[in-house]
Amino acid sequence: ARGDDFQNGDLDRVTARWTVFAPTDAAMARFARRVTRNQVDVVDGDITGIIDAISTGMANLKRITTLPDLRRILQYHVLGSEYPSSALGNNTFSTIAGLNLTFVNGLAVDEDPAQEFARPNPKDFFYLNGYVHHMEQVLLPFDLSKQFKQLDASPSSSPSPSLSVSASPLPSGVSPSA
Repeated sequence: ARGDDFQNGDLDRVTARWTVFAPTDAAMARFARRVTRNQVDVVDGDITGIIDAISTGMANLKRITTLPDLRRILQYHVLGSEYPSSALGNNTFSTIAGLNLTFVNGLAVDEDPAQEFARPNPKDFFYLNGYVHHMEQVLLPFDLSKQFKQLDASPSSSPSPSLSVSASPLPSGVSPSA
């Protein structure tokens, strides 16, 4: 499965098989606070406010970086096959974003060293065509702290994109901004 399947709404196809790592509302609120550097008042449970804060924070970072857009971050939370929590163990999976997501002792290890490893809820939630694992953090395919340092060091008038994502190569036909 590739990212364009996800974009085209194929998650609800009966024949498709997926594993989705779904951040909880609390995880989304923490991410909103972090990406806005606590400069936006984020109220837990206010989904619209959380999404607006995340969009604002990401837009500010994207002005000077080649940071993946929100769609790509969402794709980092989806695997193109179904895996129960018992299969996560000590494995590396390719996400539909074309990036690797590694699990060590059942904990997700993303590309942001400032975050603790994320533990999926051990209870398997099987839906129509795959598993949904609730996560207590948003998984990031980049180092957010590094992006803030770049933002702080760069004058806003002269952008200098230089995001390095340690990941597997993208599948053919998938662009970095997809």
